[in-house]
Amino acid sequence: MHVRELSSMRGVLMVVLFYTDQENPYRGRFIEMIGTLTPALKKECYCCFEGLAGRLNKPKDEDTFVVIMTTDDEELIDVVNNRELLWNTRLILLLHSRDEIMVSLAHRLYPRYLGYSDQNVDDVAAVLMKIAGLCHPVDDN
Repeated sequence: MHVRELSSMRGVLMVVLFYTDQENPYRGRFIEMIGTLTPALKKECYCCFEGLAGRLNKPKDEDTFVVIMTTDDEELIDVVNNRELLWNTRLILLLHSRDEIMVSLAHRLYPRYLGYSDQNVDDVAAVLMKIAGLCHPVDDN
């Protein structure tokens, strides 16, 4: 089975908003992953939460996907405290910690996918493409 990319033919632009702090030790891998995504997705990167919040406050004429990679507990708490900004978006959340309390707190955001900063970024890219409906399995037969 192979994965084939589909072009976005819906007429609706899909935009992916990426956020991770400049201090995040996994930021480089995260930015690299963004570059590998299909051109059918419009991509915007933010390194401060205020910038992402400002963008999320703007009216949306497109399907919006948000990928957030947290750096520490305080940052996750800030995101949860501003969760109303994430309503009407599809969220992929990558946590900095596997701490039970932080994972429980993260579930308050109702992410489509909850992972960890240190996991394989190819998995995150595949999940994003699947959520966006831009790839599907193809049978070789």
